[in-house]
Amino acid sequence: GYSIASLPLVFVFLFTMRLFVRGISAGAVKG
Repeated sequence: GYSIASLPLVFVFLFTMRLFVRGISAGAVKG
C-alpha cells in the first residue's frame, strides 16, 4: 500500500523537475 501511495508523489516530482529544467534552459537561452 505504501508504494501505491507514493506513486502520485513520484509523478509530481518528475513533472516539477521537468518544468524546472525547462525553465532553467529557457532562462539560459534568454541570457
